Amino acid sequence: KTGEWLYLLQDLAEDKSGLYKLSAKTGERQKVYVDPNVDISEVLFKAEGNGIYGLLVDDGYPAYILTDPADPEAQVFKLLLQVFQGKKISITSQSNDGSKLVVAVSSDVMPQQFYLYDTATSQLVTLFDNFNGIQPALISPSKAIQFSARDGTTIHGYFSRPQQVDPKQKVPMVTLVHGGPHGERDYWRYNREVQ
Repeated sequence: KTGEWLYLLQDLAEDKSGLYKLSAKTGERQKVYVDPNVDISEVLFKAEGNGIYGLLVDDGYPAYILTDPADPEAQVFKLLLQVFQGKKISITSQSNDGSKLVVAVSSDVMPQQFYLYDTATSQLVTLFDNFNGIQPALISPSKAIQFSARDGTTIHGYFSRPQQVDPKQKVPMVTLVHGGPHGERDYWRYNREVQ
């Protein structure tokens, strides 16, 4: 609000990208949050764009860190996390005063669904679903996994098993590999190619 502090995503002394504050007056840097395992995926900005109230980190599954839990916008986001437990939530747009929010909600077995949330009345209205013709019985959950390679490197990934097959039955495995090692990674989400 005062314009004194700038927020930066960078990897200063760690090998993970973290959130820092930089004083515009003195050049002093302060660590706000660095996750021990993964880079910060997203910063949750206030409606006016003059500050932040939270962070998203994806260490296997999406997790939200509220940097200012007492902030009114953080309180609204906390309520949405309770309503949509176990889902990924993103505020895609909002009115200038922050009273009306368009909220995208998704998971590994659910493509994005969009809602309109009125903070004054606490009313949540469904706007539309992406891919609403999908049959839930055919969708396979994604489980975050990790294992050690021969050289000791920890490999992270997601495992999806066909829903309609007995868990004891052996099935062929398909491995989807992407580029990297920097900047590229998979996320716990609805993945059309996997499904």
